Amino acid sequence: MRKIAVSCYLFLFLVVFSSCCSTKSILPLSSLNGDWDIIELNDAVVVPPPNQPFPFISFDTALGRVSGNSGCNRMTGSFEVNDKPGKISFGPMAGTRKACPDMRLEQTILNVMTAVKKYKQLGEDMIILQGTSKHQTIVLRRRGIR
Repeated sequence: MRKIAVSCYLFLFLVVFSSCCSTKSILPLSSLNGDWDIIELNDAVVVPPPNQPFPFISFDTALGRVSGNSGCNRMTGSFEVNDKPGKISFGPMAGTRKACPDMRLEQTILNVMTAVKKYKQLGEDMIILQGTSKHQTIVLRRRGIR
């Protein structure tokens, strides 16, 4: 009987401890506001093709709007956060239609953004947007931080 009680207490402790740890990386929605450089995409460092701008995302949490540059074209759209902390999804993105010599980076960014389901903090000035797969990730660093 004593072993069962100890096991129950241990289980309860682990459940409480794991729930506390999981919310540590949840970023308050207002912290998303501002400009974020896209520094990693699907576990690879982002290196824009020559003569193309560095991709970034800007969040306006008051309006639920997102904008930025996807590596060639400007983009704009909306985002929604779920009632669960750390959940996010992007609506359809509109963009300019400029043709660039290399559109692979832009296509990958737009494809991953449609799969994004959650966000969390990676460091003081970094966040990660994650899709349904471990390989659908966008790592963002606050613009101006090196």
